[in-house]
Order: sequence, then structure tokens, then C-alpha cells
Amino acid sequence: MTKFLSNSKGIALLTVMVVLSIIMVIMAVLFNMVIKERIMTHNYVHQKQAYYIAEAAADQAVTIFVNFINNLHDEGSYVSKINGENKVNINNAGSYDSSFQSKLFAESDIIQEFINELGTSDIDVDYLSFEGTDANGYLYDYDDTSETAQDANTLTIKIEGSYKGEAALLHLRLRYCRHGAVYEYKGKGDW
Repeated sequence: MTKFLSNSKGIALLTVMVVLSIIMVIMAVLFNMVIKERIMTHNYVHQKQAYYIAEAAADQAVTIFVNFINNLHDEGSYVSKINGENKVNINNAGSYDSSFQSKLFAESDIIQEFINELGTSDIDVDYLSFEGTDANGYLYDYDDTSETAQDANTLTIKIEGSYKGEAALLHLRLRYCRHGAVYEYKGKGDW
């Protein structure tokens, strides 16, 4: 071994091999960091796109809700009066075809618009739940002060948008007043 170390050619070869090994380890670490950064960037972009898809679906739901409420107003500017109470059919099995939920599913074309725009079919919008109505699927007038109406005057829709495996959840809260106003809130917090 001492002969090998005393030989300058052997030292040079050993030095070159050590330096090349160190450079290869550094290159491997840098390459790994670049790959991880690229994956994180793609995931972030996909998460943002999923959020924007969910938000677009929420905006479309608000538009459909406003049109739905406006179409229900009669000449006296009152929403459907049922048993003396002002309420609207959000999802009632007896008259589902005229409900807001039916109109939302029939008129929602947000998925196809995103597929056309982004050029991928790895997009989805799910309306996960419709909460805040009475047992028959009616949403009450927000200005109604009765106890039943106070428990069923805010419709909460949970909307999930997904894009290339990433998902974003958005809560949409809707209220209406018989005089024609519609209130909305998008997000995950309180009203």
C-alpha cells in the first residue's frame, strides 16, 4: 500500500476518483432537489386549479340560485307561499323537477367549460351536500322570524373541485328574502 501511495500516478488516480465521487453525490442531491421542487410546483398549481374550479362552480351555483329565486317571484314580489310561509323548494322529492337542486344539476356546464379550456378531462366538480333546509327540502325566507324558518333559512352547499388528483373544498351559503334580495358567502369560515 505504501508503494501505491508513494507513486504519484496512484495518488492522482485516487484523488480524481474521490473528487468525482464527491461531485456525483452533489449532483445526485441537486438533481433530487430539482425533481422534488418540480413535483411540489405541479401539486401547488393543481391545487390552485382545483380551487378555481370549485370557486367557478360556486359562482355558477349563485347565478342559478338568483335566477331560480327571481323566476319564482309572482307579481306581488313574493316567493312561493306554502301554508302561509315563504319558502322555496331546494330539493323536494315530490316536485324535484322544479327544485333548485334539479336546476343546478341540469344547468351546470362548468366541467365541460374547463375541459375545453384546459384540454384535459381530469377535472371534476362534486356538490357533496345540501344542508340547511327543513325535512321536506324547503329553504325559508331569511326575514321570517318563526322558529322553523330560523333553523332552515341558510342553504349550505359543499362543493369539491378536483384537477389532476388534487381537490379543493369550498362552502357556499345562500339565503333569500321574499323582497328579492339574495345573500351569498363563499369560503370555509362563518357567514
